[in-house]
Amino acid sequence: MPAAGFTVGRDIKLVLVDQTTGAVVSWPVLAKVDFRQMTKQLEWKPLNGNIAFADLPGGWEASFEIERTDGSVQDYFVINEASYLSGGPASQFYLQETITNPGGGASQYRYINGAMKLTNAGSFQMDDKVTLKVDGRSE
Repeated sequence: MPAAGFTVGRDIKLVLVDQTTGAVVSWPVLAKVDFRQMTKQLEWKPLNGNIAFADLPGGWEASFEIERTDGSVQDYFVINEASYLSGGPASQFYLQETITNPGGGASQYRYINGAMKLTNAGSFQMDDKVTLKVDGRSE
């Protein structure tokens, strides 16, 4: 549903899978997601004064903001933590991102072997909505 030839927020569809269990992870209302490329920055300062730089690809970071409509997000991380502390494997994630492009085509990206954490379980203030934050990194 691009608007005026531009991609808008509703053009993205995400499918998150817990690679450990194979279950599709459903979160209530996803309000915002940000993706960022991670790189390792290199810098050379040779004696001739010609400084050189390079950014080597090193995976991806994502931040998710989720409106709290129930306890499912917190429950998910609590269950995973309990499983790990009782000897189970740490959870890994697979994320598929599909974006509808203004020309009608689609771009699709896959993030594999990811790890996620509940960065903020919400700030509760009188009449304000509560938003949770989950951060992740992947290949």
